[in-house]
Amino acid sequence: MQIGVDNFCGKRLAQAMEFRMVGKAQLAEQLHVNASTITKYLGGDVRPGPDNFVGLYQILRFPPNFFTNPVIDVAEGNKLWRSFASAKRIARTRGEVALDWQAEIWKHFDTAFTLPRFSLGEFQVKSPNFSAISYEQIDEIALQIRQHWGVGTQPLKRLLWHMECSGIVLNAVNLMVEKLDAVSYFAEGIPHVLLNSFEHASARSRFDAAHELGHIMLHSKVGKDVARNTDGFALLEDQAHYFASSLLLPSTAFLGDLWAPTMKCFLEMKAKWVVSVQAMMRRALDLNAITQAQYSHLNINISKKKWRKVEPLDDSLKVESPRLFAQCLEKLDKERGISPRQTLDDLRLPIDIAEQMFSVPHGYFDESPEIEEPNVVTFRKAK
Repeated sequence: MQIGVDNFCGKRLAQAMEFRMVGKAQLAEQLHVNASTITKYLGGDVRPGPDNFVGLYQILRFPPNFFTNPVIDVAEGNKLWRSFASAKRIARTRGEVALDWQAEIWKHFDTAFTLPRFSLGEFQVKSPNFSAISYEQIDEIALQIRQHWGVGTQPLKRLLWHMECSGIVLNAVNLMVEKLDAVSYFAEGIPHVLLNSFEHASARSRFDAAHELGHIMLHSKVGKDVARNTDGFALLEDQAHYFASSLLLPSTAFLGDLWAPTMKCFLEMKAKWVVSVQAMMRRALDLNAITQAQYSHLNINISKKKWRKVEPLDDSLKVESPRLFAQCLEKLDKERGISPRQTLDDLRLPIDIAEQMFSVPHGYFDESPEIEEPNVVTFRKAK
C-alpha cells in the first residue's frame, strides 16, 4: 500500500473531510492518532504511512488515488450564500468543496468538448454600485433574457435547461441542512451555480436557480466586503429575489391569470407557472395587484394550513435536474467508447458523490443505464 503515499495531497484530505463533515478530532479518534497528526497531514508537513493512508481513505470513503491527485487552482469570484449564519458554516464549506469539484469536472469535459460559454453578458449590470439598480431595470433585464431565450411571456418550464444552454454550469448537491438554498460564483469567466437538493421541491429549486441567476446578472462586480455588510447583503438578496420573481412571473401574463386573491387561484397558477404560492403572493403585492391587508391575510392562511415548508403540489411537480455533465458522460460513452465508470475513475470521485454531481440515478455508474431525458446542449468536438 506504499503506492501513492509519497504524492499525498493535504488539500485533497481537507476536501474529503469538509464534504463528509468530519472534523480533525473525529478523524484522529477513528484513525487512533493525535489531532496534531491530522493537522500535519493537512498542512503537508507529514505524509501518512501505509496503514494510516488506508485508514484515511476507508474512513472518508474516497478512492485512494483521490488523495494523490493535485488540486487544480481555479480563479474564483465572490460566493454569495443566502445565509452566513455560523450554524451553517459546515454546510457552506461542504458546498464550496462541491463547487471546486464542479469547476474541475467542467475543465475535464471542456478538453473533450467545446462547452457552452456564458452568453448573457450583454444584459449584465457592469457597475459595482448595486444600490443604484432600480426594480424597473431588473424587470427590463429579466425581459431581455426571456427574449434572448425565445420564450416570450410563457411559463419557463425548462429554466435549468435555458441556463445551461447560456453557459451557466449548474449542479445540485445535498448540503444536509435546510434554509441554505444555493450559491453562485464565477470561476475563470464561467458562472457556476450550486443548488441545495436537501428536501427541495420543484418550485423552490427553480426559484433558487432564478435567484442565483439574479446575482450573476446584477452583482458580478460587487466586492466580497460589501456583500458581507448586513445592510448591503439584505439589498442584494432583495434584488435577486425580485429578479427571480420577474423572470419566472412576467407581469402581464401573471396578472392575466390572477383572477382572485385566493388560495384556490394561486394553486391553479402554481400548476401552470411552477412557482410557489408564497412567491406568487409576494409578486402580486409587488405589482400592486393585491393590498398589504390582503397579503397579510393570505400569509395568515398559509400559516394556518402549515404550508410554510411544504405546499400542495410540491410532491407532484417534477424537480428539474441539471443535464450538462450527464450528457457529457453519455457522449463520451457513445462517441469515444469511454464508459461512465472510466470517466469516474479519471475524476477520482466516490460513486455516491458523483451520482449527485452528475445528476444521475443511483446505480448509474455500475450499470450505465441510458438517460431518458432529451439532450440539453449539442456539443461540438474541440479541435
